[in-house]
Amino acid sequence: MLDPFTALGVAGNIVQFVDFTAKLISKGREIYESAEGASVEHLDLEAIANNLSQLTERLQKDLQQHLLPPIDEGVPLSETKENRAELQLGSINSKCSREADALLSILRGLKVDGEHKKWKSFRLALMTVWKEDQIKGVVSRLSEYRKDLDTELLFSLRTTLDASSQQQLESFLKLDNNTKGIAKELGMIRQENKRSQQEVLQAIKECQWQSYNREHVAMFSLTMDHVVEEERIAALRAKFLHRLSFLAMTDREEEIAEAHQATFRWLYTAPENQLWDNFTDWLKKGDGVYWVTGKASSGKSTLMKYIYQNDATLQLLRVWAGKLPLITASYYFWNPGTPMQKSQMGLFQSLLYECLSQCQNLIPQIFPYRWRSYDIFGDDLRPWTRTELMQAFNRLVEQDGVSAKFCFFIDGLDEFDGDHGTIVDLFKRVVSSSSVKACVSSRPLLVFEDGFQLSAKLRLHNLTGKDIKLYINNQLEQNERFIALKKREPKLAPHLVTEIVDKSAGVFLWVTLVVRSLLKGLQNSDRISDLQRRLKELPADLEDLYQVIMRKIEPFYEQQASHLFQIVHNAGRPLSILGVSFADEEVGNFALSARMPLDKDDITFKYQETARRLNSRCMGLIEVRCNRGSDLLPSSKVDYLHRTVKDFLDRPDIWQRILSQSSQEFNANTALMQSYLLQLKWQYSNFYNEDTLIFLSGQFMEFAGRAGESLGVTQPSYVDEFYKTATELWQAKRETTPRRKAALQVG
Repeated sequence: MLDPFTALGVAGNIVQFVDFTAKLISKGREIYESAEGASVEHLDLEAIANNLSQLTERLQKDLQQHLLPPIDEGVPLSETKENRAELQLGSINSKCSREADALLSILRGLKVDGEHKKWKSFRLALMTVWKEDQIKGVVSRLSEYRKDLDTELLFSLRTTLDASSQQQLESFLKLDNNTKGIAKELGMIRQENKRSQQEVLQAIKECQWQSYNREHVAMFSLTMDHVVEEERIAALRAKFLHRLSFLAMTDREEEIAEAHQATFRWLYTAPENQLWDNFTDWLKKGDGVYWVTGKASSGKSTLMKYIYQNDATLQLLRVWAGKLPLITASYYFWNPGTPMQKSQMGLFQSLLYECLSQCQNLIPQIFPYRWRSYDIFGDDLRPWTRTELMQAFNRLVEQDGVSAKFCFFIDGLDEFDGDHGTIVDLFKRVVSSSSVKACVSSRPLLVFEDGFQLSAKLRLHNLTGKDIKLYINNQLEQNERFIALKKREPKLAPHLVTEIVDKSAGVFLWVTLVVRSLLKGLQNSDRISDLQRRLKELPADLEDLYQVIMRKIEPFYEQQASHLFQIVHNAGRPLSILGVSFADEEVGNFALSARMPLDKDDITFKYQETARRLNSRCMGLIEVRCNRGSDLLPSSKVDYLHRTVKDFLDRPDIWQRILSQSSQEFNANTALMQSYLLQLKWQYSNFYNEDTLIFLSGQFMEFAGRAGESLGVTQPSYVDEFYKTATELWQAKRETTPRRKAALQVG
């Protein structure tokens, strides 16, 4: 006998299929109109097919795990009171699956024949293949399946509740840890959906509904409609937000260093001598823009991350929001990153994702046309456009029917890849509403000085002296050699710290590099006088300091350093340490000869060695970043130490020097092409998703094209191997069971 939650879950999947299909082919279905005024197109057919396939997969999973196949399919079972629900629901499930298979077959034909066609409705598209009577037959059968389902489900639940003891009834009707566990097992993640299911059981118990009473069945059917609709909307919202997200959306924030212990606390205190505008006052009762500015490498990004993740920020903003909901979102421009990390498109998409994740009920209001497509077809595969995202963002912040307070935290306006004046105008317009304000950061370029001259502000490079001193002391005090030197020369050691602070001019990155040099000196048993000479010889200008660091690369490693610099430069985005490892592979045909699955121990050794090679060859100018203090992982990102390092290496004189140290046969595009082919092969041994597969395939094709252009020859053997690998992966994905996926994820 099915337990009530399993029965409701199984029935809910059938109801969703029947409801989706019936509405789709119903004669009275409202014609879908997109923002461009189009009707049903090829991408809509793709969305319908995807949604129908997902619903069918659920039906088949239920039949395998919870139900009994119908007797007419060769199962010699007679119906009993105990197995009636499994048999009857199994029969309805199988009939729905057959209808789905027929529709999917039609859809495949329509997609092939109608790639450039448009129809007024899906029903009219269907009528190019089926006759009117056939469509009416499907509608009629679906209606019968729903009636049978309501009757059988009510009978099953009524029987279960009648046969249960009072203690069992209480456990069915109470939302406790056990029911939460059941909800998770059934895939009903949302607690409100579980609560709705319990409302159904409560109604059956209190109203004494019976399956032989038509009115009772009708009332039960309406209750089921309500439950299923809530679950459908929740699933659509989750799918919508998934499509709104994008690769590397949070990478930049995660890569920014955490603020050093006890630094930046001064920001939440009263300003000393009015050196900066009171930040806590702005959070509690201020409006408009708060501008954080500072020299390059002064720690602006670290401060912005500290502000956004600080609990005190939220507490103070809640005072400003009052009784209205508070919605916060952040974005970190990153010029060396992907197009989505430095564009208005990325800005809008990221902010909309964060905001709508916090208030999902606003999605239909903010994206009315696209949501309508989700509502009708179950999905929308059309790519996002900047215009659509900008219009949606405007709807969100212009408060047209939205009752909430918004505070945005935007780092690195100067790293935006468009006109800086445009981004200034955007935020000045956005904060014109009393319900919206923004904390932004940038270097003190004239366009920002002029645009934010009347805004609250702080100039970070003038305020970090104490933080820099704290950082230096903490770093040196952890070194046993320095502690010993400090005891022997108690006056000179503190003076060394003061010299570093004075010479830094508020540039935190310069301090970090200098402290690294001093720690290396301590490792070599430098005296205080040696450390002072080291400090004196290090230039105060960052670019001059980078020159010094470059000259310290051992001649033996210059060629290898050149190759690594070229790989990172040509990639155009932060690579994973595994990706760099594969690109740095010495064996020329390794990408072609490597067979799936790749040896995990060998791969682990490769990327761990690559991390060490980067450190010794590139002298810290390119570094591996482990997210949030985690250990080195294959996915750990490799990137420039700072945006100023990229700018320095991109200087024509510096880049020419790097290229002159390269071997003649090395080609960075070929190396990256091989890397993405190997990463594709690596996926066979790991849990992966379609997005990863599509991304790696796109990157491989891009660098195969670049390699062909730069070398003047095509790469047929690599392209053939790519198609072979991709085909094997797609087939493996289709055949992979949930159990194998779980095993791969653990392994």
